[in-house]
Amino acid sequence: FHPGSRRHGTRIQSMRLQAPDSIAFDFVAGFLMVQQYVVLTGDHTVLEQRITGSRVTGLEWLRAVAWAWMGYNRTNASAYLVDYGPDKRSFLEAVPTYRWAIPGLQASNAGIMLSFARLLEFIGSKSHDPVHEEEIAWL
Repeated sequence: FHPGSRRHGTRIQSMRLQAPDSIAFDFVAGFLMVQQYVVLTGDHTVLEQRITGSRVTGLEWLRAVAWAWMGYNRTNASAYLVDYGPDKRSFLEAVPTYRWAIPGLQASNAGIMLSFARLLEFIGSKSHDPVHEEEIAWL
């Protein structure tokens, strides 16, 4: 597994999930809601279902959110710090300096990657899917 490869029908590295009129934290909240539901209830059938109005399953959507940070430019400081751009309206903040490498989003990127790995471990323990094991190792 490599996140820049064509995997599950999408090139994850080039994805940008921020939709018009949304804030950058919207997808973080959505990811955490679904991930926590699955872990707390043990019901992973929602991950196998297609999302209404789309061609992706719940698991594919979570994967896209987890790897979405790779679709953004990096800062000069690190290949792991994402530059989210200058539009402060994307972050629902009134602080004019709260742009580009947003600390809360950097921490969210790391947390989501870890949460996704744990979710794959959880569902992989039931299915023993080698694809999940390979992605977990990469994460």
